[in-house]
Amino acid sequence: MLPGMSGYAVCESLRAVDMDTPVLILTARTLTEDRTRGFDAGANQYLTKPFDLDEFLSRVKNLLTFHSRSESRHRKEIGKVVTFEFAKARINFETFETTVADVPVRLTQLEMTLLRYFIENEGRVIPRRELLENVWACPAH
Repeated sequence: MLPGMSGYAVCESLRAVDMDTPVLILTARTLTEDRTRGFDAGANQYLTKPFDLDEFLSRVKNLLTFHSRSESRHRKEIGKVVTFEFAKARINFETFETTVADVPVRLTQLEMTLLRYFIENEGRVIPRRELLENVWACPAH
């Protein structure tokens, strides 16, 4: 019931390019064949309207928790992060090779250092001062 394209088509299009993004279908369609079609299109969760807010929040939390664990499994760590993969991106910090959808992307030394710092500190807000000290090597005042 979306304008121009069904939710199933949106989900199928997303899955054609990205198998990792969590998908929750929120819909008024309640029939078994609708749910089956949603899951066949690639949805991780299917919730019908009307819905309970607590259930909705629980499902979103579940999707994000699973997605986070799945992303962690894609990392290969030896001490500090050496390679990291997410979605269609692959970064090798030893060789400075970066690809997105198998297309090479050139990053500067500073961009690689910043990217590595973000990856190694995933899940936390990094204060500006900390970035200046640890990425730009500016001493604290």
